[in-house]
Amino acid sequence: MLRVQLGDKDVGIISQEITEVSIPPNLMVGTSDASFFFLTSLKFLLPTSVVIQELFDYIAAELGKFAAQRFSSVSWFGQYVVAELTKVIQRQGLDMCVTALILRQMPFQGTGTNAAYVERVPAIQKWHGPLPDSGDMAINMEWGNFRSSHLPLTEYDCALDAESLNPSDQIFEKMTSGLYLGEIVRIVFQYKCEISDTSLEVRKVVVEICNIIATRGARLSAAGILGILKKLGKDTISEVVGHKNVIAMDGGLFEHYTEYTECLENTLKELVGEDISESIIIEHSNDGSGIGAALLITAK
Repeated sequence: MLRVQLGDKDVGIISQEITEVSIPPNLMVGTSDASFFFLTSLKFLLPTSVVIQELFDYIAAELGKFAAQRFSSVSWFGQYVVAELTKVIQRQGLDMCVTALILRQMPFQGTGTNAAYVERVPAIQKWHGPLPDSGDMAINMEWGNFRSSHLPLTEYDCALDAESLNPSDQIFEKMTSGLYLGEIVRIVFQYKCEISDTSLEVRKVVVEICNIIATRGARLSAAGILGILKKLGKDTISEVVGHKNVIAMDGGLFEHYTEYTECLENTLKELVGEDISESIIIEHSNDGSGIGAALLITAK
């Protein structure tokens, strides 16, 4: 959850406060009403006074995919999220409103995964509307739903998919994101062996399996980033001296799982080559989606 105070165009962001809050498991199978009540009950995050241009970002776990991926209660489906959240806010007597519901649109590796990039409008064949003044448009790839016969799916991936809330969907996400990596480890042990003790040898095996699964996820993510670079023609040495391509990444998996992050970065370097890798910078953008939401709403 994010609280941002914005200044004018010369000042930019005055302050920001970020608090990570885990959603209780019982809410995953509860009603939407109960989940929204939980979100709006986090009063310790609310300010004591109203400040102009403050944004309270209560978008939890990508509300755009909230119900379909992480919540199994049927009460979520077919509901207007903003309307339902507004009802709970009013019942709570809170002096706040929902300004916008925004689907997270930036590269992130966390509970889920997604990527976005800026494309020249002439290259977007499906776009038939008026051209933006900039000539560019942000493309939300929803790459978590990518599926291909070339993905290294195993019997464990297929078992996880079959047991999930959304079988046959979000296959790439199920191979690379934090929500599923631990579950794959569990399924591997369920299928292949039972842990009867915690001896040093057993612990070494557990660590090795965890590393294998995390490494696969990180390398697949790096391959996805390379695909975007290729699409934009940025997988070659630039003719502009000193030109850099910056990839902004967000998400708890990227932020906190050091081995995963290092493997992703090293794999991308391996794929593009030493020379080109010097022009590619991967930066951690802490809650960049929330900051973007704040700027977007203010621009409105």
